[in-house]
Amino acid sequence: MRSLWFLAAFVGTLSGCSSDPADSSDGEPNNPPAPVKYAAGITEVEGGLVFATEEYTLEPGAERYVCFAANTETAANVKAHRYDARSSVHHFMFARTSAPEPDGMSDCPVLFRPTWAPLFVGATVDSEVDLPTGSAQILPTDTQLMVQLHLLNTTPDPITDQAVFEMTLSDDAAPTPVGIYAFGTIAVDLPPQQTTMVVSDCTLDKDVEIFGILPHMHYLGRSLEVQMGTDEGSLQTVWKRDPYDFDDQTLDMAPLSFPSGMLTRTTCMFDNTTAEQVGFGESTFDEMCFAVGFALGIDGVDGCIGGF
Repeated sequence: MRSLWFLAAFVGTLSGCSSDPADSSDGEPNNPPAPVKYAAGITEVEGGLVFATEEYTLEPGAERYVCFAANTETAANVKAHRYDARSSVHHFMFARTSAPEPDGMSDCPVLFRPTWAPLFVGATVDSEVDLPTGSAQILPTDTQLMVQLHLLNTTPDPITDQAVFEMTLSDDAAPTPVGIYAFGTIAVDLPPQQTTMVVSDCTLDKDVEIFGILPHMHYLGRSLEVQMGTDEGSLQTVWKRDPYDFDDQTLDMAPLSFPSGMLTRTTCMFDNTTAEQVGFGESTFDEMCFAVGFALGIDGVDGCIGGF
């Protein structure tokens, strides 16, 4: 068991939905209402908080990774998230940071930083997350929250918009904390023009209750599997994503119990189609191998990680 000082991986209980505009009484579709504009930063609203980025502008055909960061003024226990899709947002990651990011808007052309502890992720549809009853993501006063946006304008016209994230607060006096528990390894070394299997074994030193899990690799990842057993001879698959697609990192609602003392094995398959050796790292030219779970009773980030 190793401390996840380098990793705070993905997401809450994510579900996405989209629908056609409601029909009016005369059979003609209604135009959707214009999005509400918010002041950039964190705004208190009845029952919750709104996190809104500064406005951004994308020229036709433009693609960018941008981050926006702001700090909470009071402590908050978050039990639910909501995001209304923007046509210019290909996907996003909403997170708390363990090391300061620049305040306000900045370019951040990386796929993931080890100091980001994600709270909520989504893509091109409206998305919501409701944590299990009696639980919450616990955010102390002066927590830095940030969102990374992958922006893409496929239209012939410039787009000016902002991204808005609504957080519903818990009424429980002492909610069960929800944190991150991950499996995987930092020992990633992929020869060029080759398919490579990366395997990491780790024995649990505590009971872990996960209610949602998703993979995190970069563009060369092809599949990810987690196995568990009392020893190597009894390992059985408890969760798998095959095929893996970086642009479709959806969460699986998979209640999983990992008893203390059990052996876990995480297997990542990669296809390095490039002419270069690829190792572990945060950029688009590096790779990662993590199965990331949201776990009850963990305040922060922990995991069973190899490769140190």
